[in-house]
Amino acid sequence: MTTAAVLFLLHDNMDRLERNFAVFDDRMQRTFDEVLYCVYENDSTDGTAEWIRDLSARRNDVRLLSEQGYRPAMAEGGGSRWRYERMAACRNQCLDLARQYAPHVDYAIVLDIDFAGFEQVYVAAAIREIDRLHAEWQALCGSGLSQRDLGVYGPSMRVVPTRGSVPVRLYDIAAMQTENDEQNALAAAGMAGSALDPPVRVRSAFGGIAIYKPKMLYSLHYEGYDCEHVCLHRRMQEVFMSFKLCPMMVSL
Repeated sequence: MTTAAVLFLLHDNMDRLERNFAVFDDRMQRTFDEVLYCVYENDSTDGTAEWIRDLSARRNDVRLLSEQGYRPAMAEGGGSRWRYERMAACRNQCLDLARQYAPHVDYAIVLDIDFAGFEQVYVAAAIREIDRLHAEWQALCGSGLSQRDLGVYGPSMRVVPTRGSVPVRLYDIAAMQTENDEQNALAAAGMAGSALDPPVRVRSAFGGIAIYKPKMLYSLHYEGYDCEHVCLHRRMQEVFMSFKLCPMMVSL
C-alpha cells in the first residue's frame, strides 16, 4: 500500500480551486492507496477560506490551518525579500501539518494548486522512472509551462522552449537552477524534453509540483533568503527534474 501527503497553499484561489482540486484529487486517488491533504490558507477574501473549511469538515483526509491578519506576500513585489520570507513561512506551516498528521507516508508532494492544465502530469510513471534510474533520489521536481509568452527572456535564449509549435516560458524561474546556470542550459533542461525523456539532475527546480522522500523533506524547513524552493534544495544532494511532471502553469 502506497501513501502520500499533499501540501499546498491557498490565498484567493476560488476562480479555479474547486475544479483543480477535483482534477488533482482524482489523480491522487488513482495513484496512491491513501492520500492526506495538508493545506495552509491565509487572508482570502473571495470565498476560498469558506470553501476549504467546508471541505475539511466533510472529509477526513484534509488537514487545514487557516489564518488571518498577515501582510500580503506580494506587498513589495514578486522578487522582494518579504515575498521570499512570507512564502517560506507559509510552506513551513504546511510542512508542520504533514509532520504531525502524515509522519509515515511514502511520498510528500508539494503542489501549486492554481494550475491551468494537468494533462501532462504522470506522477506514478515519474516515480517508477526515478526509482529505476536514481534510487537514492530525494526530490523530483516538475517542469512548468506558462500560459504567457517568453516575457523577459525574449529572443536572447539560444534554446527557445516550446509546447508543440507555440513558444512558452518557464514557470517559477526563481526556483530553477542547473549546474552552470546559463540561460541556454536552463532552457534546455527546463523545456527541451518530452515525457519520454529521462529525468535531469538539477540544483533546484519546482515547476508547480515536486515529489519528495518524506524522511528528507521532514528533516528540513523552508528559508526565505532566496526562493523558498532554492533554499530547500540547497540542503539536498539528489535533486532531479522530471519531464513527466509538466503541469500547465500561469506565471504571476
